[in-house]
Amino acid sequence: MKKALKCLAEAGEEALRWRAAVREIGGRIMGKGFPSFSGGFTKAPFDVIGDSLRGTRGVMLDMFRFPMN
Repeated sequence: MKKALKCLAEAGEEALRWRAAVREIGGRIMGKGFPSFSGGFTKAPFDVIGDSLRGTRGVMLDMFRFPMN
């Protein structure tokens, strides 16, 4: 358990260093007029539309009403 918690703490410290680096790079990028950088975060297209725009029911109805094939 001690070893597992030590590894977890080390991973947390590395995540904090990564976040600081991403913030620093993002600030430089935005300072030059480019859009912000999200640090590598991504979502599946279905999730973006379903979670943010149409809702799961709306997306499913769209797929039923307008099949791709």
